[in-house]
Amino acid sequence: PDWYDFLTNIYWNKIYTTNIDDLVENVFKRSHSHISKLDKVIGTYDEYKDRDIFLETIQFVKLHGDLND
Repeated sequence: PDWYDFLTNIYWNKIYTTNIDDLVENVFKRSHSHISKLDKVIGTYDEYKDRDIFLETIQFVKLHGDLND
């Protein structure tokens, strides 16, 4: 639903989720927010990395994997 777009209006340092779906990615893709992209980290196999120090992206950590992987 359109009311999910509200998520993109909040300033996020990081987003953590236990969901494996792609809801958050799709909401950010369709939104006309000033946030250009999510930096997706898959917790089950990606190595640790620091977040973007220039705050151009939001680090999106999927703790339990991803539908595509």
